[in-house]
Amino acid sequence: MIKSILFLLSLLFIFPFASDKKKPKATIVIKNAIVHTMDSKNTIAECIALRGNEIIYVGKQDKIDRYINKKTKVIDAHKQVVLPGFIDAHTHPISLASFDLEVKGYKMERLLKELKTYIATHPNNKTIIGVGGFAYNDPKFDISKLDEIAPNIPIVLVETDGHGGWINSKGLALLNDLSTTHFSENSFFEKDKEGQYTGVIIEAKAYYYAIGKLLKSKENLPEFDDRFKALSKEYNSLGYTCVFDATAGNYDVSDVLFKRLAKISNDITLRIEASYLTSDLEELKTAQVNTSNLKKHSTELFNINTIKVFMDGTMEGYNAALDVPYKDTDNLGNLFFSGEDFQDELVNLALNNFDIHFHAIGPKAIHEAVVASQKIRQNGADVKLTIAHAELIRDEDYKVIIENDIIINTTPLWHSYDDFTFTALGQERFNKIWRYNQILEKDGHVTFGTDHPSSYSLSPFEHIQTAVTRQNKYSGNKKLADENQKFSVQDAVKAFTLSAAYQLGLSNELGSIEIGKNADLILINQDIFSIDKTEIKSTKVTTTIFNGEVVYSE
Repeated sequence: MIKSILFLLSLLFIFPFASDKKKPKATIVIKNAIVHTMDSKNTIAECIALRGNEIIYVGKQDKIDRYINKKTKVIDAHKQVVLPGFIDAHTHPISLASFDLEVKGYKMERLLKELKTYIATHPNNKTIIGVGGFAYNDPKFDISKLDEIAPNIPIVLVETDGHGGWINSKGLALLNDLSTTHFSENSFFEKDKEGQYTGVIIEAKAYYYAIGKLLKSKENLPEFDDRFKALSKEYNSLGYTCVFDATAGNYDVSDVLFKRLAKISNDITLRIEASYLTSDLEELKTAQVNTSNLKKHSTELFNINTIKVFMDGTMEGYNAALDVPYKDTDNLGNLFFSGEDFQDELVNLALNNFDIHFHAIGPKAIHEAVVASQKIRQNGADVKLTIAHAELIRDEDYKVIIENDIIINTTPLWHSYDDFTFTALGQERFNKIWRYNQILEKDGHVTFGTDHPSSYSLSPFEHIQTAVTRQNKYSGNKKLADENQKFSVQDAVKAFTLSAAYQLGLSNELGSIEIGKNADLILINQDIFSIDKTEIKSTKVTTTIFNGEVVYSE
């Protein structure tokens, strides 16, 4: 009897040590940290162990040593906050890398000034594709202003908001089949009363046609490789490890750029989910074939499985689709899609396992997207349905959004007072914009995307601060009406992490710090959950780990 007891006691001493020896050793350990895991229970841990690109331990400090050996890289966080790698759930890096010139802001004077400087400093460029400016600031803009600066170089410029652009005479000369090419009533090359082209391009279908022609005139695109790699590093420095590119262009443009990106994807420290753009029924009917063809460019880190559907324009451009006309006008904006044919095409795409990402800003456009999404669900398709921007949602649509698992994607930097939208809508409607807490309260999904370069900042912390304060550097002391619509810091971070991963169908791999998930995470220099909310935007990333490797360190 005594021998049996002694034997059992010996097992208690032996097996803990034996089990420790069997523990897999970590390649990286982060200890002495405040780990906001962003899991479903909002667990806060003290340390993490990574083995290759997998998280193998999340928990208390007293158990971490068993994962460490001589080869383990140990990071003492010194009580820094650790978060999952951020996911920018609506942005445009692929297009941006294809542009020769990016001019930040909306002023046309600045756009023309920087264009002139660019031409002078890049004399060997045979074509120029750029982004910047906003037509609302210069409604009298015409082709002569571009021709004066660049009489001999084809130029296409895209508005900052992505809903229009400009082209010079040399650019028009490259479009040798322009007169016989069909566009749509919502997207075209503007003409004056005499039937001459003004140089103004309306909406994406037309300007991507022009960009496609200019890209084909380039002998190659080595600039794209370097620009995208640089963008990837910039995203890493801000804490991003994954992005959703919400349109690189039409089929011709996407095919050129996706092929280029696929070749360099192994050299990029960023996961990229991409989409294919449709803005009329003709494009929607060819979306399945075209997107399937584009999928040939997919790699381990680059995937294309989303159809983007342009439903309307923007509030500031007075072409988002409204229920009641813009203030002091009879203009209801532009609705690009509606009706059964539209819905049936989307159902077919969804049943073929394509995710759908709507651009819908005005209430009429949002409603049409909601109705189409409801029909998709009624037909049994279990794909991701996202409505991006969703600035002014009808009260009755919230219930349908929640019941049909429709994801709302928004750019929080815009959750503040702005003169453009206030002037367009008037006080009563302006008081109802950017309302999402009724979705969060019902456990619905709201995700964040920077929409860069349409927004002026890539920093997730500037976006988070605006979401929790509903003010930014442009709003001054003016506030939005509904203070109850402020995000909590927890919900704002979730919108950049776990919810964003859900939107992309990656929540089993990304978005939270849990055992078995991919080792994408960041360390930041201050606790955004406890500091004054007006200090969040000053937060810096000190370390970014992507796929289990340190890719950025301050």
